[in-house]
Amino acid sequence: MRNKITILVLLIITSIFFFSCQEEKPVKGKKLSSIEEKVDNKESNKAKAEEERTNPNIYSISSTQFRNASMELGMVSLNNVDEAISAAGYMEVPNENKAEVRSFIGGYLQSSPLLSGDYVKKGQFLISLENLEYIRLQQDYLQAKEKLTYLKTVYDRQIILAEEKITSQNNRQQAESDYNSALAYFEGLKKMLQLININPDKIKPELISSSINLYSPIDGYLTKVNAVKGKFADPTDVIFEIINTDHLHVELKVYENDILKIKKGQKISFSIPESNSLSYSGEVFLVGKIIDEADRTVIVHCHITDEAKIPVVIGMYIEAEIYTDTQNKSCMPASSVMLEDGQYYVFINKSVSDKEYVFEKIKVEIGQINDNCVEIVGVSRQALAGKEVLTEGAYNL
Repeated sequence: MRNKITILVLLIITSIFFFSCQEEKPVKGKKLSSIEEKVDNKESNKAKAEEERTNPNIYSISSTQFRNASMELGMVSLNNVDEAISAAGYMEVPNENKAEVRSFIGGYLQSSPLLSGDYVKKGQFLISLENLEYIRLQQDYLQAKEKLTYLKTVYDRQIILAEEKITSQNNRQQAESDYNSALAYFEGLKKMLQLININPDKIKPELISSSINLYSPIDGYLTKVNAVKGKFADPTDVIFEIINTDHLHVELKVYENDILKIKKGQKISFSIPESNSLSYSGEVFLVGKIIDEADRTVIVHCHITDEAKIPVVIGMYIEAEIYTDTQNKSCMPASSVMLEDGQYYVFINKSVSDKEYVFEKIKVEIGQINDNCVEIVGVSRQALAGKEVLTEGAYNL
């Protein structure tokens, strides 16, 4: 009986030892697998580090630097891309907003307090001129007026006498002819006086003046002032030039090979290089019909969307884009494309971790470019399909 109990105890101990050995084997296997994974990761990290060290197109940046530089990631997407024609031109005003002040009859200039850049109102006094000719005109006018009054009386009397058969028709016709000739001369003098700003109705023998006044014909700014005291101004001399800037427009020069693409109503954007490259908008209003033989260009007249925001300097050089067409194309933000040595590059996101971002710089082919979007063309479209790229902060790398 004792032998049976001893054998049973031994069997139980043997079983317990066997099963405990079986349970330890998987644990040993897991420990080995974990070690292998660590080795693999270490090798992988080492390979990445080696690639970053040897490949000049691999760039890495810490997560902190990425955030502090306000960098952003994005994808290539379908967007509207504007096809545009580049043109240059200048700021201008309509011809009806320009005026040149001259005297129809020359005279010696008197002093004027006005300077170039001063603003004047329509009808404002500008300057006085003196000349003996003004005195003669007023004398002739008064004499012609008196003679006309006399001849009118003679003519009226001849009409009555002719009706009563007291005088001949020849006398009546002669009186009529003399009166009409005097009337024509009188009216001519009257118009001449009005052209030099002398009111004929106010001319009296005791009020004859040797000077005349010139007044501004429009509201605007003086752009030329040639008022030198004592200088004789001929009728062909420009004494003042005035420009009204209430309505501005843009005159663009477009080369003849592009002119057939330009149509009325097309949108434009333009900038003034001297104005911190701020962009303004407008639209094509009129396309010229004559080619300038000197540079083979055509003038395109454009209206400005918001004239109040434009720095007003007439004749200022501007650079413009005329948008001739809009198409849906694969494109990226303009800020994601970097120009280097005449080639365009983008940064593809290769990996992201809590500690760093790794990018690869690749060359891309581009098509149309505007202020907001760059078209991606050719094999670059396939290379970037589904890839995340750096859309903001490319030059920080």
